[in-house]
Amino acid sequence: MITVNADKKNETAATVLAHELDAQAYNGNDLGAVYTPKGTTFKVWAPTASRVAVRLYTTGSSKEAGAQELSTTPLVKGENGVWSVTVNGDQKNRYYTYQVTVNGVTRETADIYARAAGVNGNRSMVVDLKSTNPDGWDKDEHILYDDPTDAIVWEVHIKDFSNSEVSGISAKYKGKYLAFTENGTTLNDEGGYSTCIDYLKKLGVTHVQLLPVYDYATVDESDTDTDEFNWGYDPKNYNVPEGSYSTDPFDGNVRIREFKQMIQALHKAGIGVIMDVVYNHTFTADGSWFDMTVPGYYYRLKADGTLSDGSGCGNETASDHLMYRKYMIDSILYWTQEYHIDGFRFDLMGVHDVDTMNAIRAALDTKVTNGRKIIMYGEPWTGGALSTKAVTATKDHLRLLDNRVGAFNDEFRDAVKGHVFNALEGGFVQGGSSRGSIKAGIGANTVLNIRYNQPSQTVSYLSAHDNFTLYDKLVLSVKNDGSYNERDESLIAMNKLAAALTLTAQGITFMQAGEEFARTKQGDENSYISPSSLNQLDWQRTADYADLVSYYKGLIELRKHFKPFRDATTTSAKLINFVEAEEGVVAYTLENVLTADKEWSQIAALFNASTEEKTVTLTPPAGKKLPTEWTIVANRAEAGVRSLGTISGNTVTIPPCSAMVLADKISFDKLALTSDDCVVRVNYQDSSTGKIIDARSYKGTAGSAYVTTENKALLLGYDFECVEGKTNGQFTREPQTVTYYYKKFDGKLSELTIRYLKEGNPLLSSDEESVAPDMKLVLREGEDYTAPIRSVDGMNVDLAKFPFNAVGRAGQDPITVNYYYTEVEKVPLTLHYYNDQGWNRVGVVIYRGAGEDKTVFTAEKGDRMQPDQSLGNGWYTLTLPDIGQLSSLYAVFSDTKGTEDSHFDTKGCPVSREVWIENGKVTGTGTVNVVYLNQNGEVLKTDIKSGKIGTDYTTKQENFSGVQLAASTANTTGLYGQTPVYVIYSYAQPLPEKKRDVPMLPIVLAAAAAGALLVSGALFFAYRKKKKHRIL
Repeated sequence: MITVNADKKNETAATVLAHELDAQAYNGNDLGAVYTPKGTTFKVWAPTASRVAVRLYTTGSSKEAGAQELSTTPLVKGENGVWSVTVNGDQKNRYYTYQVTVNGVTRETADIYARAAGVNGNRSMVVDLKSTNPDGWDKDEHILYDDPTDAIVWEVHIKDFSNSEVSGISAKYKGKYLAFTENGTTLNDEGGYSTCIDYLKKLGVTHVQLLPVYDYATVDESDTDTDEFNWGYDPKNYNVPEGSYSTDPFDGNVRIREFKQMIQALHKAGIGVIMDVVYNHTFTADGSWFDMTVPGYYYRLKADGTLSDGSGCGNETASDHLMYRKYMIDSILYWTQEYHIDGFRFDLMGVHDVDTMNAIRAALDTKVTNGRKIIMYGEPWTGGALSTKAVTATKDHLRLLDNRVGAFNDEFRDAVKGHVFNALEGGFVQGGSSRGSIKAGIGANTVLNIRYNQPSQTVSYLSAHDNFTLYDKLVLSVKNDGSYNERDESLIAMNKLAAALTLTAQGITFMQAGEEFARTKQGDENSYISPSSLNQLDWQRTADYADLVSYYKGLIELRKHFKPFRDATTTSAKLINFVEAEEGVVAYTLENVLTADKEWSQIAALFNASTEEKTVTLTPPAGKKLPTEWTIVANRAEAGVRSLGTISGNTVTIPPCSAMVLADKISFDKLALTSDDCVVRVNYQDSSTGKIIDARSYKGTAGSAYVTTENKALLLGYDFECVEGKTNGQFTREPQTVTYYYKKFDGKLSELTIRYLKEGNPLLSSDEESVAPDMKLVLREGEDYTAPIRSVDGMNVDLAKFPFNAVGRAGQDPITVNYYYTEVEKVPLTLHYYNDQGWNRVGVVIYRGAGEDKTVFTAEKGDRMQPDQSLGNGWYTLTLPDIGQLSSLYAVFSDTKGTEDSHFDTKGCPVSREVWIENGKVTGTGTVNVVYLNQNGEVLKTDIKSGKIGTDYTTKQENFSGVQLAASTANTTGLYGQTPVYVIYSYAQPLPEKKRDVPMLPIVLAAAAAGALLVSGALFFAYRKKKKHRIL
């Protein structure tokens, strides 16, 4: 750990050191290795060093064939603490490190200014950057827009983009930079739905934002066959592309060339590239290249001389120290000029001081051609308390930033969908709350609840890589039943409403990749080291949710054709005219004073989050008039620049949970805009009344395939009759219509109420209390049902009181199912760790929480693990009593001397109950709960099994006196999973011989539980194949 002894007369010795070293700050632009064929000049700023030398190697690591140390050459100290030397001769592709001696201690470090590196980034490389340019690179140009608010950003991880088996990308490029260079890819290579870069071109986004692509520490690049996964927020070499995404991480040139090929391909597709940069911390501080070069300078320290941790990742860098500020500026300029990067997203921007952020903006503006159009935005928060007196770029200080330095608008995000850290909390789209914050966010918080100077400082978004995907959040907050893979029409409607809000709001539009096809991570809110199989984009969902994709595509088209949505100034925001509306409704009109000569002169936008249709009367601003006729350009099913109907007057009826956008009819007709997209409109119609019950719209290019389906959400109140039109075929230039006809169900319905309770204390005469919200379902009489089980943090279902009617068949009377819960019993935490680090000893620190709320359950420096030969050589085990049931436990593994497991960041890995940790992968314990019931609802027996996730489990029927097995679940055997499984065996008295042809009621019950949030999912929906329950 870095420690600087405090001087009592000063705040810290580190502050004194920083001021002294700032006085020696260097302004040159030639730090690092500057190559020419005649010689390479090495320069390093190391003012506290007594000696610096450069060592040259043939390879990037000592384990490669031909590995050899070539030479060691001392550098000469010059002015401002800069050491330099020129090594004569052509040193191209030589690998190098510096030996830096400070206070008599010599340490070997890579070059913080390195442009290239060997495998795993431990040695820098001398590179001839011109030789890495792909053909045509000199003609590659930035994708630039006049205003940052013109950007529509799609955030994606390199591996997520193409790693799926169905992505259509060739096997050698899956998960690599070069996946972005493949054109013509389709789902399963079947020639239908486009994937990857072709998909992006059709979607219409203007930029991709790449999760970290600099060289990071937490994936082993030398294992080219590994499926290791990490988001990459663990910086190691800031100016070097990550090697695991290249086809050859051992050759430092390859990653550079292939990175440029990716940029080139995106630019050819008309798509800009925004780079996620993480200058706020490094993977480690003690042992980082920065600290080995100038100890104690590049990081902020607390008053006691220990590392400050404002990033929440173990350290925070000091942007307010002049040479780190210079480093950030130099790095940004390098990526912009060498790699043609079009914008930057700053991770935890709130850690950086305002002066540095404005200095980066000024450098781009003045030192890059058209640099004023390079986009900048970041996260205006920190990961903990900071140790600096400098004013930093947090939410409270955004108005001190340049108007072209933006920040994520988390207030608008949470207002739309509910608080990001409370999975069960809903927002506007789930029921109409937070209307005030919605209105403020529509205007980019520049007119109401002001936080920004103008919309160019606001990033309007719904989801990002952090926290739950949008669809997972909707599942959790509305149903909380784990049905992430189930298409739910009510949630799709909310998704569309949320998208309409953000894509018509002021500011920079941003979305997580796959948000537009209901992306799920199965409820994982922090998937930074979760398997690729969980993180990767499931391109199959572009087909399953093609109508949602089409809705996003239409909203993007709409946004691009109405500049007031994209106004970088407050001109349009100040003209937003909100009208009086009922609860659950937000509506406004907006006059176009920017481009009325070539775009629509006025629009109206209406958002109804309630469960009923609402009528709104549009009213003009004082002294203004509204159009007498409107053209609908967005409704609950479709959006774009085509007419979807007209409205006379200013009274508008909006269907439940939907948005409408209207354009002034006169200007709409005058412009007569056309769309390149073809459309198939699907109506779900009541055959008796002719009423359109629901609708979907699909968009595609002429000649491409489309597929329509029945609407299963209607199968509670309706029975399908027939379909008119081509249910599947090819898109044509003329719009096509497919109509599914349904007959209203005239039978009887029954209500099912599921309650989640904790028994009261009879000694205290206390009543039973609810531990989770009730769930209500509507069933058809005679319909089989399964009552879902909710998971409750710190509690388990009491199997001894398992309700007899948890499964059954609906009759005429209402049904109430009561699940009772008890406190989770304390269980041990058992860790099995495979030592692939080559350590002689293995230690582990177990903790929970952060900062003042942090609790450590081991010794501060860790408990020593014991070898476990029962698991094989290299395995170690440790058991701690009574904490395995706790949520949010983390383990940090080390060699007991300060070196931590390189597979994980400084937080370590999440653990609970019993886990196996091997090569960076964490495998937990699954449970299977077996309940034996008789026909009277009595629990005959219970059994709880546990095992390693992914291994087989088997249950068996039991024999009980006087009864025989009547039915059992479909999951009596299977694999242990992350979510607990419930297996039910139902027993009854033997039936008389003549009645034995009566079919037995099949019982299917499963319960999922992840933390405190998930509930029964996969099997809960088993009966929905024919009948769809309606959730009240």
